[in-house]
Amino acid sequence: MTWQEIRVHYPHQWLVVEALEARSEQGRRELDDLAAVDALSDGEAAFRAYLKLHRSAPERELYVLHTDREEPDITERSWLGLRTAGSLSEERLTSSGASPSVRVAHLVEKARQSSGLDERRALATAVSETRAHRRES
Repeated sequence: MTWQEIRVHYPHQWLVVEALEARSEQGRRELDDLAAVDALSDGEAAFRAYLKLHRSAPERELYVLHTDREEPDITERSWLGLRTAGSLSEERLTSSGASPSVRVAHLVEKARQSSGLDERRALATAVSETRAHRRES
């Protein structure tokens, strides 16, 4: 469906929509074919539904939109993020050249995997190890 068809079928509603066909044009996402995944009464509920769907299928191109909008008007953004600990060598992660946040992320994951700690305890362990590493340096 096009955005205009969706607006007719779901007037004055929050929707989680999936872009079935989309393209990038001048820093904007043009949605050519859409499917309404869920219709909800408020934006907060729509966002929660989006998060649940996104966690289960991150490869899907999902959006939360209100049908009162004339056009979706979606601006593309480039996201910078940390690489996962598995993508860096153990030597680089534990060296003094690795940033503290990267070392902590690595240590948290290592503590969770090796000792079965929950995230909070793993973070506390990682922070303690990072502080000890700083004292040694």
